Amino acid sequence: MSIPSVLGKLPKLPEHLPKKDTHSNNLKDNETVLRLLSFNVNSIATVMQYYPMTRLSSEMKNLNTFYNWLEADIVCLQELKITNPLMSGISSTVNTGSKLLQQHCILSDYTCFASLPKSKKSYSGVGMYMKKTFPLKVTKVEEGITGLLPLTNISLGEYESIDGKNYIDLRYKNKKGAFVNCYRSSKDVGIGGYENIDTLYNNDVERALELDSQGRCVVIELETGLVVFGCYIPANSQFTEEGLLYKMQYLKILFRRIENLINQGKSVVLMGDLNICKDIQDSEEALQLAKRFYSEAKGEEISKELNQEFIKEKPERFFFNQQLANSNFKIPNNFKGTMIDCARQLHPKRRKMYTCWNTMKNARAVNAGSRIDYALLSKNHSANNIKIMNADILPEIHGSDHCPIYLDLSLKLEVDDKPQVSAQVGKFEAKSFYKLINNDIMKMFGTKRARTAESKENMILPASKIHNSQKHKVGQSLNTKVDGFFKKKSSSTALSKSSSPVDEKFTESNNAEFLESDDEFLPSIEVDEVKESISERRDIIQQKLDAIKSDVKLQKDLKKHNISDSAPLFVDAKDTPDAGLTVEDRAKRDKLRSLLDSNKTKYGKIPLCRHKEKAVIKVSQTKGKNFGKKFYCCNRPLIVSDSKKRVTNGSETSEFSCGFFKWIL
Repeated sequence: MSIPSVLGKLPKLPEHLPKKDTHSNNLKDNETVLRLLSFNVNSIATVMQYYPMTRLSSEMKNLNTFYNWLEADIVCLQELKITNPLMSGISSTVNTGSKLLQQHCILSDYTCFASLPKSKKSYSGVGMYMKKTFPLKVTKVEEGITGLLPLTNISLGEYESIDGKNYIDLRYKNKKGAFVNCYRSSKDVGIGGYENIDTLYNNDVERALELDSQGRCVVIELETGLVVFGCYIPANSQFTEEGLLYKMQYLKILFRRIENLINQGKSVVLMGDLNICKDIQDSEEALQLAKRFYSEAKGEEISKELNQEFIKEKPERFFFNQQLANSNFKIPNNFKGTMIDCARQLHPKRRKMYTCWNTMKNARAVNAGSRIDYALLSKNHSANNIKIMNADILPEIHGSDHCPIYLDLSLKLEVDDKPQVSAQVGKFEAKSFYKLINNDIMKMFGTKRARTAESKENMILPASKIHNSQKHKVGQSLNTKVDGFFKKKSSSTALSKSSSPVDEKFTESNNAEFLESDDEFLPSIEVDEVKESISERRDIIQQKLDAIKSDVKLQKDLKKHNISDSAPLFVDAKDTPDAGLTVEDRAKRDKLRSLLDSNKTKYGKIPLCRHKEKAVIKVSQTKGKNFGKKFYCCNRPLIVSDSKKRVTNGSETSEFSCGFFKWIL
């Protein structure tokens, strides 16, 4: 989606971020540029409150605008700090988590995959966003690095371990007693590379789930076979032995998995907050100490011996440099070098290239920080027709104690053996995985809270024989409850019925941002044409939701003036003559007309909807430039789950809304 209106209001692009079309001269006809962006936001709730987003109006202050401005195709955010709706407890906390997911994980131009902690509130969390119009599709998506997490957002209360493969396989039992697979269970779902991983945690499944239950990684695979890991590596900020063990185990599993994928011929990108300084030049604190005590550190050049001492100081630095082909410390007989630090490959000696600063010391003002955010690429990328176009940091963008980093790659568009898109891709979208949108949108505003049924494709029937079967409890059983938009409900309803293929298609294409006004991006809808585009469906649904709010206000006004609730919302003298009415009924009818402001002077010609019926007048409740503005729309109810019954070009009739909409000028 082009955003000319946005570019006029946003500041110029950061200094080290070129426009994507500047790479066009270096591309072949069958190539395209993939821009990857990584940003530790340190709470997604606050990132829009800082520069440059403060330059925007409230209607445009959202991640969709931000990503489009930076021309990003894949975005990885770390430290979302959103509470998983799976977790029970304080209802206000659950509401907050659901609201943040609605607001920041359902975007009109990007598909979001999010991994949230299953055992800790408002902690960690990683989100991966993919541009919907990017020519290469996501074929597989996965949560975690071990492949042992369940395919649905359920608690890790009960699982069974199944032997018989060259790695551990699990299946989980949900509240209804049905079994849910893990990512390892099927080649059609899992990305692969699980071999020889289990030995790194001594085949201890509970330890593996502990490593993966904190919401630290999302993995996607594109049609070309490029695998992208978006990670938030544990920091061990308390410098404890247990924290160091956790961090080292996580790193070893992660890079073992990457190595396995590379051995399969796939190229891999690892980006995110890795919480490791590669060299001494990546830490201002270390440089200042070196200059104080070592004479060889006072010049522009830093001796290799001093840098090696810095690397060997911490085991995570030592291990990290073992994995990098462009490391400045290659350990003899103990060096793999499978990945490339892309920013250092292009800028090997640039100083003060920091991505994180201590906010307690106001260190960002003097650029005294460290570089712990990376975009790494496997060194076999050339064999898969991938080239590094650019990589750098974006310190001009605020909103966190980190700054974003980016990587531009050229990819080949032609895929010889085009893989099928896994059904799990749609099911792991944040709106589906965390049950943010029900099949029937109208139910969101009612008294019952619908819960989407677990997909049958994610479940397997109990096996007759399970070898080495074992059951474990790794935490309390947690209820999956998502509160409604306006009221908290204590009772849960039965599982909703499975929708038809038409319903699924409509629901997947509908990415309405219910909690944000995004009028700058909404297209206008012609009165005499039926358009089936995603944006227009989104516009119709949003206006219908606004109409519901205005109806509530109108009903209060009717009660206030003692007008019967059975009176129609809209009446016209030609359709409903006053003959035969009592004096009292005529007075009520006249008062109702005045409330709706439907007099002939202002609305002399009321248009017909596609049912050939007179439209009804509503008032927009969306905050922004259209707040309080009146519009015409079909007076029949909109039921998304019955969208197949919609009127098409006026050739069918239905009791449901035809989607007609027109502003009153």
